[in-house]
Amino acid sequence: MRIKSFYSANEITTNLYTHGLEYMLSNNVEYVGLYHKYATKEVYTEPTWNAQKSVKLFKYKALEPDVITYNRTSNINLKYKLFKTYNVAVTKQNIIDGFVNRYIIKKINENKFYEVNEKTYDEYISKKIDPALYNIVKIKWYITGELNTIRQGSIIIKGVVEKNTLAIEAAEKKLPKLSTYLTDPLQYYSDKDNVTPADINGLD
Repeated sequence: MRIKSFYSANEITTNLYTHGLEYMLSNNVEYVGLYHKYATKEVYTEPTWNAQKSVKLFKYKALEPDVITYNRTSNINLKYKLFKTYNVAVTKQNIIDGFVNRYIIKKINENKFYEVNEKTYDEYISKKIDPALYNIVKIKWYITGELNTIRQGSIIIKGVVEKNTLAIEAAEKKLPKLSTYLTDPLQYYSDKDNVTPADINGLD
């Protein structure tokens, strides 16, 4: 339990991250992940206070190797799911709609990005994938339309390049350096004029 029931904003430092060797849990397990701290020198897990999830952290103390191994193996959280990567499959409907939803996941302490499907995204949102280890974003990725932004009088119509570039920049607020993974704003671009019409006989 925290020392005080209320803390002003200037008493709290939020959204901190430790790669280890700084803090540990009450059972002496080294802590890696997001945390926040208070002017009272209290430190808790989670980026901000969460009454249901935040756990008090303590200054890290090195333990004997066999003790560390035991603590880590005996506290493995088996409830979290693993995920599989996914290759985007653009459908005729995507082309007609003009976009495809993309889901990118990244381990918090690594600059590696993985494309996953909507099911994995939903599992992350429902906390079936460890939110302390991964971040994920959903991106509306445009695949048809004008390539470049055009102006028609006082009206500006954004092109695919600009719309996808802006989408990447917005997503980088949650997944830094995403632009090193999504390097081509015209990836999956398709000429809508060449879409094969649906089979009127219902055989398509």
